[in-house]
Amino acid sequence: MTANARIDLAGLREYRRRSGMGNLLSRLPFDVFQAGFAGLDIRRKNGLLKDGRVIVPARGYFREQQADALARLVAAGVIT
Repeated sequence: MTANARIDLAGLREYRRRSGMGNLLSRLPFDVFQAGFAGLDIRRKNGLLKDGRVIVPARGYFREQQADALARLVAAGVIT
């Protein structure tokens, strides 16, 4: 399935700067998440680098990375 849409970036940025109940990004207590995720190795870093060079990933790379991250979240007890 594929979806296409135009995104009004200026409108999005303006909306994000508004205060109110709808602005979840500004209301989110990031400190709560920081304590829970500190020290967890969920996503592999630099997966698109090999010998210091950026590589073009194989077709299933991102699916494999997401599956690996989900497995790590389960193993860490973050999700069940």
